[in-house]
Amino acid sequence: MKKLKWFLCIIFLCGVGIFLLRASYPIKPNGTLTPIPSKQVATSTESIATSSPEYIKNYVYQESKKVGVNPVISLWILDKESQNGQRMTGDDGMSRGYFMIDRKYHPEVSDACAMDLKCSLQFALNLIKSGQINQFSTYKFCRKFYPDCPF
Repeated sequence: MKKLKWFLCIIFLCGVGIFLLRASYPIKPNGTLTPIPSKQVATSTESIATSSPEYIKNYVYQESKKVGVNPVISLWILDKESQNGQRMTGDDGMSRGYFMIDRKYHPEVSDACAMDLKCSLQFALNLIKSGQINQFSTYKFCRKFYPDCPF
């Protein structure tokens, strides 16, 4: 039992270390690390709170309502594409950001925009409002891949 406690403690500390490393050195899609100037690193509880899944979901909900998009749709896509901002790259690095914006199909969207909640949400909401919602595979194949699909 004592060994299990030590093992769990080590796992927890490794997780904290990885979290802190990712906050200071985000990983680019090609696997390299890019240092963030120290003034941008989340050091206060307010900065950490604004990157929490709860903050992200609340922001997406409020902004969706403002522009007339059903928040259930945008929150579904956010959750299934990036797990509410917790997994920011996919498709072998071809998709990135909160809404997994594909580099090939949307080269006009910079990495900085895709990784920025406000910018990527604006892009996603514009796609949804313009009737191009099927560009999000999690919406297009919702019923096929997700038993809990709300649409």
